[in-house]
Amino acid sequence: MALPNAPGHARLAIRGHWSNGRQVVNILDMRRETGSGSWTNLTGDVRDNWQDEIIPLLMNNYTFDGIHFIELIPGGEVGDVAPDPAKPTVGGRSSAAAAPSQALLVHKQIERHRGVHTGRWYLAGVDEANCDEDGNISGSLLGDWQTALDAFWAGVDDTGSHHPSVVHQDGTADDINSFNPDSVVASQRRRVRG
Repeated sequence: MALPNAPGHARLAIRGHWSNGRQVVNILDMRRETGSGSWTNLTGDVRDNWQDEIIPLLMNNYTFDGIHFIELIPGGEVGDVAPDPAKPTVGGRSSAAAAPSQALLVHKQIERHRGVHTGRWYLAGVDEANCDEDGNISGSLLGDWQTALDAFWAGVDDTGSHHPSVVHQDGTADDINSFNPDSVVASQRRRVRG
């Protein structure tokens, strides 16, 4: 699928890998206001917040590899930002993980418009001890995730500079108002098949 044409926006691929070497990519679109700095600096800000807020709650079979960005205009800027070696790069939770096909589903909340998708992430942030046999995630883990996601959003949403967004295939976009974890684990069996 071709990338949308969305001036003022870039698509960030937050890249990592599992301990078995398999790649993991989480997508975040960002909107940059005119005159607010380079895409490299903006991506560095997202990187810092990902390492500070998200990685500590991921399972320790995840390693962060950096962020690739592409500006969403023809011939736009493209680049990579490496992990900050002074910050965490490996998931900080070491208890027994849930099955590989199970993940924390994070909803990207936008102002709802008819016929548009809000976006989502699947994160390796659920362990067996915090998930019952029906797939319900414990309140304490959900609270930890909501706190981390709120801090991540606050860190990457800078008034007058840049904002996380969801860019739709037609090139329109909506700013993300919050990130919210689902209370039930998400199955991604189709996504993990080789």
